[in-house]
Amino acid sequence: MIWELLHDRWPFKRDDWLAHLFKAWNQFRDSTDDAYVKQWVERVGEKAINSAWETLAKTPFAPGDFDPFKIDYGGRAGYCVLTLQVAVWALCWSVIDDTYPVPKGFPEELFKLRGANTLAWVALVGNDSDSYAATAGPLLWAAHGKLPESMTAGLEVLATVSL
Repeated sequence: MIWELLHDRWPFKRDDWLAHLFKAWNQFRDSTDDAYVKQWVERVGEKAINSAWETLAKTPFAPGDFDPFKIDYGGRAGYCVLTLQVAVWALCWSVIDDTYPVPKGFPEELFKLRGANTLAWVALVGNDSDSYAATAGPLLWAAHGKLPESMTAGLEVLATVSL
């Protein structure tokens, strides 16, 4: 997804963005010589990988359909797909003008923010929000060309990297 975003091939302009992502994943997996990737695929297995894709494909990312503030996080095993779902949710909301329904007890002003600022929403999700934000942040950066300075000020690594 990051590759697509960086090359201005916005995946959300097409209804088939997930099919495109699935095709790209299969091409990568089948053509890579990376021993770690091959070992991971073998260890995880096709059944589990396909199950993850099916779960992702069933996620309704349209505004109002997927709400990470209403998910029952208890008893879940394996958060990788959920982490990607939350990241894609933030990405989708970062580019639309619709007003997000503010969850009860949360500050309204944060949900008025758009663009890469939706990263703040991810932090409010709670549970494993550091992993969610670590996944959403690069997607939002790739889509919008930067992250809010208020979120990156003071990060020493940025002083050594030319973006």
